[in-house]
Amino acid sequence: MDIELYNYIDCVFRDYRAGNLVLENKKKGSQLMQEEEQEKGALRLNAGVVFQVMGSGPGGFIYKRDNADVMNNFFVNIVTRSFTNIEEIYRQLRDNKEVQKQQEVLTELEVVKGAWKNIISQECTDNYDRFDKNISESKKTLE
Repeated sequence: MDIELYNYIDCVFRDYRAGNLVLENKKKGSQLMQEEEQEKGALRLNAGVVFQVMGSGPGGFIYKRDNADVMNNFFVNIVTRSFTNIEEIYRQLRDNKEVQKQQEVLTELEVVKGAWKNIISQECTDNYDRFDKNISESKKTLE
């Protein structure tokens, strides 16, 4: 996860330094203006063109993490992984064979559920029919 994030950031910064992002944003901006002229009154949002900075709390504190601060989020990710055991928890869930066996059994039971329902209902109706037959025969013998 960290390596993919770092590679993505590296590609974005490389495009930014080369000026490709500015050109793309200008193209998107001109296309957006043309579309707005064509469709009056339509609300258009484009996160690639507009970015709203998160407000600060009292004393310069930020109430929640800023998603645009990529390097801070990158380091937060590293620190969280180093001080928590989230990777171990994920590994245990993935490697837990008993949970996998339980899941396999549940899926197999879902497959045979309809057949079992038909078999049980057939047995019940057969028993009820025999019970009704015995009652009717006993009524005939009593008469």
